[in-house]
Amino acid sequence: MYRLIAFVFFCGLGYLVNGVALPISLGSDFLFGGAVAFFAIAVIGPVLGIMVAMVSALQAAGEWGHNYGWMIQTLQALFVGLAYSWIGRPNLLYLCAAFWALIGAPVVWLFYIYGLHLGEATAGLAMVTLAINGVVNAGIAELLLSVVVHATGRRRWLFLDNHRKLERSFADGVSNLIVGFVLLSMISETAVFSRTQVSELLSDLSSKAIRGRWRSLPKRRRPTGAPRGSRKRCAS
Repeated sequence: MYRLIAFVFFCGLGYLVNGVALPISLGSDFLFGGAVAFFAIAVIGPVLGIMVAMVSALQAAGEWGHNYGWMIQTLQALFVGLAYSWIGRPNLLYLCAAFWALIGAPVVWLFYIYGLHLGEATAGLAMVTLAINGVVNAGIAELLLSVVVHATGRRRWLFLDNHRKLERSFADGVSNLIVGFVLLSMISETAVFSRTQVSELLSDLSSKAIRGRWRSLPKRRRPTGAPRGSRKRCAS
């Protein structure tokens, strides 16, 4: 019964959290519903956690206007959930990083190039942004697990079938905190780089538009028979 209640709670929370996006640049946002899905994978199991990710990603599909974001987030949760169930003491952050290195980055490239018919620069920027977003969500989930397990005590989690997977040492918490600071710096660098690229693109487009308007203006014509540089002299 508790799994059903937690599943409904995590679905609603993930859907709401995905509705609050952090704008990085023009057309690039960070969504944090994946952190809820990763936390659900660790607490209520991979199967229900993957379903939480599928429900939470519906918000992204509605905002982005295509289903590729939903497919990417579902694939991410599927890979992490299956690997989490196979490994003895898994780390969500490392599993998510492995997903983006092996599967996520090529899939995003193919979706944006051949599915959405966008340029290579746009596809590369989306690939980097989504990868950092996924790893950040996994890091947030790991930090929450470390805090919750140590704050409430391990005995309160013995009713879970996978309570041994929730064990987090102090060294794990410190390493996750260090990785969190690194990810924050990566977010800031990504935001600065993407905004620089967008500003350069807009300036280039505006300069091209100005040149196009200047060329389209009608040129002044000289009167026939008048030599260049000649002026009428007033009669004295």
